[in-house]
Amino acid sequence: MNKIIILLLCFLLPATAFTQNRRNIEYQYQLIRTDGTLVSGKYAYISSPQRGKALFAMNGKVGFLDLLGQVLLPPTFDYLTIENNKYLEGMFAPFNSEEKCALMNNRFEVITPYIYDSFKKRAHNLIVARKGEYLGILDTLGNELTPFIYDRVGYNDNGFLPVEKDGKVGVIYKNGKQVIPFTEVRHTFRLDRSTKEPGLISVVIDEKRGLIDSTGREVLPFIYEFIGDEYGVDLLHLVKKYKTFDSKAERGVADPKGNIILEPIYEEVKIFDKGIITMKDSMYYFFDLQGNLKLTSHRDIGPSIYSCIAIYGGHPVQFYDCEGNLLSPLEKKPSIPESKYWWPFTDKETGLKGYRDIATGEVLIPAQYEDVFHIYDIPRWLSFVTLKGKKGIIDIKGNVVIPIEHQDILSLDSERCILVKNKKKMLVDYQGNMLTGYDFNYIDTMGYGSTSRDSSSVHVVLPIYEVIKGNHCGIIDRNGKEFVPCIYDYRRDHNGNVTLFDVLSAGKIVVKKKGKYGLIDQHTGQVLAPCQYDELQEDNRRLGYIFVKKKAKWGVLDKTGKEILPCIYPHVPYVLKNGTIIVEDGEQKGVADLNGNIVIPIEYEEIDIYHGDILRVVK
Repeated sequence: MNKIIILLLCFLLPATAFTQNRRNIEYQYQLIRTDGTLVSGKYAYISSPQRGKALFAMNGKVGFLDLLGQVLLPPTFDYLTIENNKYLEGMFAPFNSEEKCALMNNRFEVITPYIYDSFKKRAHNLIVARKGEYLGILDTLGNELTPFIYDRVGYNDNGFLPVEKDGKVGVIYKNGKQVIPFTEVRHTFRLDRSTKEPGLISVVIDEKRGLIDSTGREVLPFIYEFIGDEYGVDLLHLVKKYKTFDSKAERGVADPKGNIILEPIYEEVKIFDKGIITMKDSMYYFFDLQGNLKLTSHRDIGPSIYSCIAIYGGHPVQFYDCEGNLLSPLEKKPSIPESKYWWPFTDKETGLKGYRDIATGEVLIPAQYEDVFHIYDIPRWLSFVTLKGKKGIIDIKGNVVIPIEHQDILSLDSERCILVKNKKKMLVDYQGNMLTGYDFNYIDTMGYGSTSRDSSSVHVVLPIYEVIKGNHCGIIDRNGKEFVPCIYDYRRDHNGNVTLFDVLSAGKIVVKKKGKYGLIDQHTGQVLAPCQYDELQEDNRRLGYIFVKKKAKWGVLDKTGKEILPCIYPHVPYVLKNGTIIVEDGEQKGVADLNGNIVIPIEYEEIDIYHGDILRVVK
C-alpha cells in the first residue's frame, strides 16, 4: 500500500496508561454469611471475586481465595493485579520485589519471566505488555508475537490492531504480522470494522474505505465512501459516491468476503432478508441475495408483509413472490376479516375521506367523513371517524359500532376505549357495550414498574383502570366495576400532569390519603398497609420489600405489607441482590434478617456481596 496514513489517537492506548499503583492497606476485611456465621479470618484486604478467585492480603503478601472463602493460593507474592483481572480475563500478573511482573495462567503457573511492567488483554487471546518504554504483543501462552517497539497499540478489531512507532502508524494482525507498514502521520487513517468475516477489516485512508485481509492484500480497493453490513443480512452495502446536488449516488453490494455481487452503479440499494432492491434512472430492480435479477418495474418496489415484495405507487398494489412471480389477491394471505386490507383515501372534489381495498382499489367506505384514522391498538376492522365535528367508530362494512356523537374517543387498549361527552368520560368496549356511565373526570391504564403516568417505562399493562370521580381517585376493573373506592388523593405537578397511583413491580399499588401513604394489593384491591407513612419506596432490587418513613426514621415492610423492621433507622435501608437487607446507624452498617432481627451487628463501614450468601465486610 503506497498511501500515506495517520492513525486516529482515539483508537490507541498510551504506554503510560498501564502504570500500576499498589493498594495502601488500612482496613480489616472478613467474610461472613448472611446468618452471621463467620467464613474467614480477618485479612488486610479481600477483593471482589472474579472468575472464581479473589485476592486477599496478609502480612504484606497476597494470594487467592476461592468462592467459599478458602485459601486457593497462599499469600506468597508481593503483589497481584486481580483488581485489573477484567483486562486479563482469567490470567494474573504477579509482581516481584523489584516491581516487575510476569504472566500467571489460571492454574497459577508463572509462564513468563519477571521482565514486564504491565499487561492488558485484547480480544483474540492477545495481551498488550509494556516493557520499559515500549509496548509489544504476547499470546496467552506467554509467547512474544512482536518486538517491543511500539509507542501505542490500539484496540483490537476483528483481529487487527493499529500501532504507532516514532510518529508513524501501521496495522498488525493477531498473529503478529504487520499488514500495513509504518507510514508518516499526515492523512486520515482508521480501522472501521464493517464485516463479520474473520481476517477482514474495513480501513479508511484519506476518507476512502477499502477492505484488506490478514496479509494486507486489498480485497476491495480504497474507492468507497461507505462499507457496512446490513442488520440481519450477511452482505456488505457499498457506497462509491453519495448523491449530491449535481450527481447521482453510486451504490452496490458485496458478499462478506468482499466479492462484488452488484457493481456500484445504482442510485438506491436496499438489502433485506429476502433479497436486494435497487433503483437506477427511475427503474426499480429486485435481485435475490446472490445477485440474480428477478423483477424490473417503473414503479416503486418494496418489501411486503403479505408476500416477498410488492410494487407500489398505484392501485391496485401488486404482490410478488421471491422469484418475481405475480400473486393473485388471495395469495397475499391477508390477516383481517373479509380478506380486505383497507386504506384511507380523500375525494379531491369534496375533501371528504373514505377507505379503499389496498389490493384491488375497490371502494369499501365512500368518502363521506371529515376524518378517518386507524391506530395500532384497536381491532383492525374498526376505524375512528369524524362527522360534523363529532367522533364515533365504524367497521369495515361501514356499520356504526359507536355512535358518531362524541366530543372525543380515546383508545385505552385493544379491547376498551373512552367516550367523552360534556367533559365526562365513560368506559366502553369495541362492541359498543357501555361498561360505566359518564361518571368520571379521568380514566387511564395502569402498568407495572412505573408511576402510572410514566408510560415510557411501563412493562406490563394491568387489567384495571385508574379513575377520578369528583376530587378523589380510585380503580375500576375491565368491566367497569369498582375495584378500589374513589377515596384517595391524587397529585398534580407544576405542569398540571396528574399522578393517581404508583404501581410497584411486586404486585402492590401505592395510595395516598390525607397526606399519608399506604399500600393496596393490585390483584384484590385489599389494603396491605394503612395510609400512615410519610414516604414509601420500593426496594432497590425490587424483591418485594418496601421502605417506609415515619417521623424522619426508616423501616421495612415485607411482601405482605407487614412491618418487619420498625421505623427507627436514620437512613434508608437497601437490599443486596441476594436479598440481604443492609441497615445503617450513622456511618455504621449491619444486616437484618427477614424477621427484622439484626444478625450482623451495626459496626461495619462497608458490607457487600462476596459470593452467594457470603458477605464481605470491612471494619
